[in-house]
Amino acid sequence: MRQSRNAQLTFEFVINGPQGQARGTLSDVTILNQPGPPLPLSWTIGLLPLIALAVFITVASRRTKPRRQPLTV
Repeated sequence: MRQSRNAQLTFEFVINGPQGQARGTLSDVTILNQPGPPLPLSWTIGLLPLIALAVFITVASRRTKPRRQPLTV
């Protein structure tokens, strides 16, 4: 079971513009847990096409590479 990691944060902004400086505060912003599957699983699924492409290129290059001819005497 995942533990809850919700947090309450406050963001403070300072804006300098043509009419002078302005300050603002955004308080009590709730940050929730990451949605979806765990990050390692997401990365594994996302990298599968890259791994498949690397295997395909390796197999294709080995099949098209000229082979050594046996030495005949």
